[in-house]
Amino acid sequence: MKKKTFRSAAALLALILLMLSFSSCGKSDGVPDGMKLASGDAVDYIMYVPENWVTDISTGATTAYVSENDRSNVSLIAFDLDDPNETAPDFWEKYKDDLISTFPDAVFSEEDNTVIDGSTAAIKRGFTATVTGDPYKFEMVIFNHFGAMYIFTYTATQEKFDLHLEDVGNIIQNIKFK
Repeated sequence: MKKKTFRSAAALLALILLMLSFSSCGKSDGVPDGMKLASGDAVDYIMYVPENWVTDISTGATTAYVSENDRSNVSLIAFDLDDPNETAPDFWEKYKDDLISTFPDAVFSEEDNTVIDGSTAAIKRGFTATVTGDPYKFEMVIFNHFGAMYIFTYTATQEKFDLHLEDVGNIIQNIKFK
């Protein structure tokens, strides 16, 4: 009887140790593999970017760019709305007019929907425009979260835009609210 109890306890202990060793594999801090934290403590969201990107939170917005040689970049800003119930599509229609006044040659192309943090509805909009004489491409994801409007923007020259779409998709997929 004692041998059976001892063997059962030893097997249970071995199983527990095995489970603990498996659970300690990988990152325990919640940072997705191959990414690093880009957002700071002053914001109510968490945004990760690829580990090799350069981050900057000095402007009040969360921004990151690929490298010194490739200034393809992402940013995420948030601000309170006068009407906390304003939808992202309604906001976009007004914001689009501002973009046209800034970029008179803007050509709007992509319109899609997506979800942020598993449940927050968002719209995705794309356009091209000339910036300092060079053709650029922009992708924006816009969403209202508890009365604040968030604008995620990916900006790159037209020639480099497609190079980082997978990374940008991973960044968007991993935006979380605190």
